[in-house]
Amino acid sequence: MSTNYRFDKELNKNELLKSLKKIGVVEHKTEQSSDNSFCISDGENYMWCYNNEDGVIYGYCRYGGNYDAEEFLAHVANDLQIEYLSEHDDGFWEDEDEDEYEEEE
Repeated sequence: MSTNYRFDKELNKNELLKSLKKIGVVEHKTEQSSDNSFCISDGENYMWCYNNEDGVIYGYCRYGGNYDAEEFLAHVANDLQIEYLSEHDDGFWEDEDEDEYEEEE
């Protein structure tokens, strides 16, 4: 089972990787990597990151029983003094709903 995450502040790939480097998490190149998606890993756990054309990361996904990968986000949140939410948290979808409403007006 997968879980989606996001931060309450916009981050770009360089900011994310700089913070994660402190705990030994690096970008892991795969055949599925692209301009808009990349994998981060500590060699045992992994998480996918998804960014827009401007390089701003809009989502993170932990797949399968890879539960320790959530610690990657916990570290970044602590290091950069920001919060992260999972799709199971209240408020995770709120910003998307607001964006959708603004587009409809």
